[in-house]
Amino acid sequence: IEGGCETFNFPIIYKGKTKQLQVIPWLTSDSFYKFAEPTEMQRAKFTVFIGALHGRLHAKAVAYIFNTMFGSVMSVTIDTDRHKYPTGSGRITFSSRESYTNAIVANFVQIDSKKISKKIQIEPCIDGQKCCSCQQDEAPNFCKEEQCFEYFCNSCWQKHHKFGRVTHVPIRRKNRFEL
Repeated sequence: IEGGCETFNFPIIYKGKTKQLQVIPWLTSDSFYKFAEPTEMQRAKFTVFIGALHGRLHAKAVAYIFNTMFGSVMSVTIDTDRHKYPTGSGRITFSSRESYTNAIVANFVQIDSKKISKKIQIEPCIDGQKCCSCQQDEAPNFCKEEQCFEYFCNSCWQKHHKFGRVTHVPIRRKNRFEL
């Protein structure tokens, strides 16, 4: 896959010892790639969070890798900091529920190439989705169990998981203040 970058290594002296400083250049255009424009429904229902990305993995490479593994990738966005440098996470939107489900069930993907060996985390994207039950509230909970496999607000989670599904554990988005 074309794109990406070379790394540059420079010897530096740090605390009296010679160390290697690695610089990975990043083009801001490497943060987004799309095969097609996702609809609002696809963004809301078929987007996964990916974490533990290597700094050399650009959006186009991620799109092709995940499209080969799961199919139906529409777009990839790599999260960046205020300086537009990648933070190691991103989002992938699929066009089909099947591809989305297969990616979440996989949970992790191992990428091995000449220059990168990395285990990528895959989770449901809990970012503004509506509750599947009441369709009213924002849903901070995702049930990964096969019987559910949906987003729930807190009150609908309690109702839906009261009887027979008490062993289901919600996947929740952690904020930076949680341990």
